[in-house]
Amino acid sequence: MATPASRPPSRTLLLVDDDAAVRAVAGRMLREAGYAVLEASDGLQAWTHFQRDPSRYDALLTDVVMPRMPGTELAARVHSARPSLPVLMMSAFTPADLMARGLEASHGEVVSKPFNADQLLAAVARILDRDA
Repeated sequence: MATPASRPPSRTLLLVDDDAAVRAVAGRMLREAGYAVLEASDGLQAWTHFQRDPSRYDALLTDVVMPRMPGTELAARVHSARPSLPVLMMSAFTPADLMARGLEASHGEVVSKPFNADQLLAAVARILDRDA
C-alpha cells in the first residue's frame, strides 16, 4: 500500500462495479492511496456521471460483466468520447475466458479479481503512467 511519502498526485478515478462489497473495498484501497474516487454501481450510472464532466476523470476502473451495461460497452463509449482516458478492466474471468465470451477488454488493461491493494494500485499506476 502506498505510504504518505509515496502518494501519487491527486487523481480522480471513476470506479464501477455492480458488487457493492467489491466497490467499497476497492474504493477504500484507492482512497487510502491518495486517489479521489467517484463510485458507480453499473455502466449506465457511470456513463451518466462521465457525460456530466468527461474531463474530471483521470482513469476509468470498471468491472467487465455487469447488468444494464457491461464494462466493455462503457469503456467503448468512454473511449469514443475521450480516447486518451486510461481504462482498467476488473474481472473474475481470465482474459481467455473474456475472449471466449466475446467480452474482450480491448480498451484497457485487465486486473483479475480477487485482487489485493498492491495488485490494484500497481495496475492503476501502470495505466496512469502510460498516460503521462
